[in-house]
Amino acid sequence: MPDRCYYYGVRSSGPDCGLLHSEVYAWQNGGWDSITSVPGTMRSLVIFHDTLVMGGGFNAMGEPDDMIRGYVDDQLISFGAFNNGITGLRVIDDTLWAVGSFTQVDGQAASGVAKRVGGQWMPVGTMPGVALVLDIIKFQGDLIITGPCYSVDGHRGIYRLENGVWNLLGDALTGFASQAASMIEYDGDLYIGGQISQSEGNVGHGIIRWNGSDYSDVGGGLLWNAGDLSTLTGVTSLDIRDGLLYCGGGFNYAGALESRGIAAWDGSRWCSVRGNFMATASDYVRGMAFMGDSLYVGCGPNVDGMVAGFAARAAVSDLLGNCDDTGFFGSDGNNATVTLAPNPATHAITVSIAVGVVRGYRVLDINGREVATSKVNAQRFTVERNGLAPGTYFLELTLNDGRLVRKVMLD
Repeated sequence: MPDRCYYYGVRSSGPDCGLLHSEVYAWQNGGWDSITSVPGTMRSLVIFHDTLVMGGGFNAMGEPDDMIRGYVDDQLISFGAFNNGITGLRVIDDTLWAVGSFTQVDGQAASGVAKRVGGQWMPVGTMPGVALVLDIIKFQGDLIITGPCYSVDGHRGIYRLENGVWNLLGDALTGFASQAASMIEYDGDLYIGGQISQSEGNVGHGIIRWNGSDYSDVGGGLLWNAGDLSTLTGVTSLDIRDGLLYCGGGFNYAGALESRGIAAWDGSRWCSVRGNFMATASDYVRGMAFMGDSLYVGCGPNVDGMVAGFAARAAVSDLLGNCDDTGFFGSDGNNATVTLAPNPATHAITVSIAVGVVRGYRVLDINGREVATSKVNAQRFTVERNGLAPGTYFLELTLNDGRLVRKVMLD
């Protein structure tokens, strides 16, 4: 809301009792107000007209389980009957949508997707197998969902509604561990974040984008370590402010640029966001919301070496750090064929390009700092080590029609 930021989370009622409760608070006028509490686990909360709608898996002693509740006029109210958990709620075109693992809603068969019509829930679309849907969005007139769900020839995780059936969107995702969790439209493309591994055959790591016909990488991905396309990372939150796409989750690098837990994308390059939300294994960004002149973050217990208590905020004017102008790409953005030999190298690397010439190059360390540069204007040349320490580096090549970056290893 314009002057109120809602926060929700799950806590145990005590060390001797395993019953979980979910709490809802509101930050306004510089302080916290307790809004309501529900038994069980809350996984999503949205404002729909005059009602706070809460989805998850709720229960209480002596009462049947239910998955959704509304809060209006200081009262918790019934808001429909789902037979299994809700993982996400969204308002699309003034219509409330719910997604999750439910197979029945208000007594009707469902495949994890439903919309609210006239005070009742209506299932939308069918899919083979058991549904587990995590998010839904409308993009270029189509409804698109994410979640593990079913697979076709090893592809799964992103689906489009076509004639009442949820079908794979392009090649979707590959790999056992990869799954998409959140989506947002930015600059005409659909951005998809989640636990996406490039080493499992996907085009990007942590985040990818869809332009209506193809998937592509986003600036080298969101990584645990620069150049590390194997370690899993996660994107939990996507939001837009002042023309930038902000991404929050569990990662330490955006491409070759260090940015710990939150990073900003301007359509062509990453910019770091100040602050360390990744100090310990239990620290990462769980949610974000812009309100007024500040960004509010649901985080771990620590931020910047201080005890944060799972919430933090910063002025929008103080967010951005450095921006990565290296043009990091995971593949040849201009179809150039470049070979590096040997790689790993001990003394020097010979660079060859099949078409055109390389105008110049820069060598960058894993933090994106320039450690060597030269103009060459050649189709074949040698990059000398010149005392660089063993480790991982990025070689940025300036071509006639753009830049290209390759990872190099020095033994």
